[in-house]
Amino acid sequence: MRSAHSGRQFAASAPPVRAQELDERRDAAGLGDQDPVVVVAREKGAARPPPDVDKVNRWLRWIERRAEGRSPPADGEVLSAWADDGGCDGWAPIEPLIGHLRHPLFHCVGPEKDTFALMFSKAFIALPRAAEVGANRPGTKTFFFDAGASVYDECWWGCTKWFVDSYRANGVEFDRILGWEAAAVNHTRFWEAVPRDLKPRFSYYNTPVSADPRSGDNLWHHVRSLAAEADYVVVKLDIDNNPLETALVRQLLADDALVNLVDEFFWEHHVWGSPLRKTRVDLFGTKNIGWGAHMPDRGSADSALHDTYCYVVAKGVQLIVRSEACHNSVPTGRICQPGERLNVSERVSLAGVRDDGGDQTFLRLAEGGFAFEFNRKTGAAVAVAAEVERAVAYTEIKTFAFAFDEAKAKVFVYVDLPGVHDLEPARVAVDFGPRSFDVRVEGLGGANYRLKIPELYDVVDPDKCKFRVKRDKLVLTLKTGIPVVPFSSWQTLTSGSNSDH
Repeated sequence: MRSAHSGRQFAASAPPVRAQELDERRDAAGLGDQDPVVVVAREKGAARPPPDVDKVNRWLRWIERRAEGRSPPADGEVLSAWADDGGCDGWAPIEPLIGHLRHPLFHCVGPEKDTFALMFSKAFIALPRAAEVGANRPGTKTFFFDAGASVYDECWWGCTKWFVDSYRANGVEFDRILGWEAAAVNHTRFWEAVPRDLKPRFSYYNTPVSADPRSGDNLWHHVRSLAAEADYVVVKLDIDNNPLETALVRQLLADDALVNLVDEFFWEHHVWGSPLRKTRVDLFGTKNIGWGAHMPDRGSADSALHDTYCYVVAKGVQLIVRSEACHNSVPTGRICQPGERLNVSERVSLAGVRDDGGDQTFLRLAEGGFAFEFNRKTGAAVAVAAEVERAVAYTEIKTFAFAFDEAKAKVFVYVDLPGVHDLEPARVAVDFGPRSFDVRVEGLGGANYRLKIPELYDVVDPDKCKFRVKRDKLVLTLKTGIPVVPFSSWQTLTSGSNSDH
């Protein structure tokens, strides 16, 4: 996957603020060829440009030059990049991560922040050129999978037309385009908008994509069926169905072979704490065009970025939790002790408020309140980021078979899982308890599977239980102790208390 981060950032399709408009504003302000962020900062009357203005300008200016057909040197201090070991020509830059997942000036700087144009501008995205990624090479194909295609040339977000035209401008021509849209579409209107040369290579499904790996409508089923690792594959996922989106993303991340098929992945993770959760109604009229209701439940594994990391209070520090993101705000009464883990839902950074002139970051805690990340006087970290295990989503295994050998006091459980024998051993785990077992299989066909039996009919000896991976199936051997019930009672395997599996 070309992106340096798990989901490549993706903004939407309204007219961006382009170079010509910025030039007019420079001329009107008498600022000549100064950078765009300096222009908006001075128009606002700011005493000094905000932090990282120079880097933002260098980034946007570099993309402007590329759009003009030039080949400016990539700025390694600002842009990320990747190099392909497969012999592609050159070095492909990637735009930096942005906390709010939109144009870097949106919700940040100047009188144009939070405007319709900046919210939907894609002028910050650094699309690759064909030579940089080896697209359209002899013997390979180029694919675009558009989940959430809407109408070809009309949509809030990145329409199929924008992808086709923008990649074509960079020398990338798609050999196949597949689009899915759940909402009912006027097919006559749709196909009227599709250019004649694209129609023979465009497949459009007016049906929802599915996260079920066994479904013919599963997005990754189509990617695996059509693409090879040498091909160039672009995928956009924007269907405004958060559980479905995150399930598909987890399937992608769990399958290394699938990751190797996808070169560009456009996806916007809906998380709590982002300004995109609810945009300002007074700027856009009565319609809220932010994420609105398309959010995960707060308690779910996908509700915030804090399911991927937490913070730990540094040694020798007692951390006071405050009511607001301000050093002199009222304490809540909670004091976090050294080594205590903090669940963080958002990082709030304020420029130049530390005694040494540096930026101060406040951590919004999931349980409420704010805590410092750095000591206000010394700048030393008082809360340190720590990795935590990410929650894994499983598909429940509902069918299995079993048999018993009364003479040997054993019960055998058979679970059919086509392809399980091809997985690495570490991807199959079974935990045995005195009255339970828990089977977990990860990364099988891009999905994770689980069979959890919390209460067996009889006691088993966990140390003598085992499992084997055979072709397309798992075989569990349960060694029972002194029978409490006759073996003939093992008719449904469980005692009926398996409601949570």
